[in-house]
Amino acid sequence: MIRRIERPVIVPVFRPFSASDRRIVHRLEEIPEIVLRYRDGLPGRAAAAVGSRASEVLMPELPTVEIFKRTFDRTAAGRRIAHVRVPSTRVLKKSASSIRSRLAGRRLRGSHRHGKYLFAGLEGDGWVVLHFGMTGDLHHYKGDKDPPGHERLRLSLNDGWNLGYSCPRLLGAVDLAEDVGEFINERSLGPDAFDLDLSHFRKRLSARSGAIKSVLMNQKVLAGLGNVYTDEVLFQAGVHPKAPAGRLDDEQVRGLHRGMHRILHQAIESRADPARMPSSWLLPHREPEASCPRCAATLKRITVGGRQGYCCPSCQNSRQAGGRTRGAKASAS
Repeated sequence: MIRRIERPVIVPVFRPFSASDRRIVHRLEEIPEIVLRYRDGLPGRAAAAVGSRASEVLMPELPTVEIFKRTFDRTAAGRRIAHVRVPSTRVLKKSASSIRSRLAGRRLRGSHRHGKYLFAGLEGDGWVVLHFGMTGDLHHYKGDKDPPGHERLRLSLNDGWNLGYSCPRLLGAVDLAEDVGEFINERSLGPDAFDLDLSHFRKRLSARSGAIKSVLMNQKVLAGLGNVYTDEVLFQAGVHPKAPAGRLDDEQVRGLHRGMHRILHQAIESRADPARMPSSWLLPHREPEASCPRCAATLKRITVGGRQGYCCPSCQNSRQAGGRTRGAKASAS
């Protein structure tokens, strides 16, 4: 999942590429749920590739960040940081000088992931914290001749390789933390989706009256799920996205919990690549007028809590939504 890309370019799926796409987008519904990355820098060609789905890369949710973690452990852990370069300070939560002074000369140790956050350990004490926002990426590459586009932080390692953090839309973050637990508590993050057993999962859902999609995406309820994988979990459990979370029966809750773990594990094994995921999943069919892989009904695009997604009106019966149920606003960071 860590890529060596000549010239990454972000192209919205829902509208043609324009100069305004380089600005921070404040309305969630304007942010595409999938981005395209390609080599030749031709927006028209990339946009035309949407139907083929061959070049799509999912936005960084738990599976993608877990892949980043595993690749970091394999390629960077144990290496010493020879040089720190900060091409842009716009995603930094600490000053560039403090990051340089804190990291330069330090050895990287193991990493930790919580939800969508990646914590890279520093020898002695402290952590580098990376959040990938909507378009963040991690790159492992050699030399300085061909760095990734939109690189915001580069750690040059003592083995001649670099670890680069890129974030085109500037919605991610680079931070420092003394303690992982304190960092998580200060941001009121819920348990990691992998760490939540059925009993605690049930309790967290039963206490919420909002739409189940918004609840699952709320990082204060559980950390790690975003728009795409939440839709997948709901689809495979046969639960409508607007169904009130607190009214789900025990069978539905069990199905959601079991499916969430299975889907996340399988997505990691698939390298978070839609082309490698089962054709029976919703994910490879997320486009207007596509057919449900189960019943062949036309998939429906709906908005819940300000986020646009997909569901099957047949497999996920809309009567579960209680007619007038409105999704609570999700804390999706």
